Amino acid sequence: MTGRMHWALGSPAQAVTVWNAWGVAGQATSTDHSAYVFVLDRDGRRCVSWPATQLTPEGLSHDIKLLESRNGVCRA
Repeated sequence: MTGRMHWALGSPAQAVTVWNAWGVAGQATSTDHSAYVFVLDRDGRRCVSWPATQLTPEGLSHDIKLLESRNGVCRA
């Protein structure tokens, strides 16, 4: 992701906009964490996301193959 990954820094109020756009939540406690794996298309758009606890090799492989069959572009 070198040169393609961008970081968002700001106050919690500013971060809410980003969290909502990506379907994640801030930590409610020091042990709380929302870990998701995102499959992005060639333009950096989110195609699908998996809660890390539900991610399977088969599911991820399926989604990547589907994206490849669409020439790397998500379709609604």
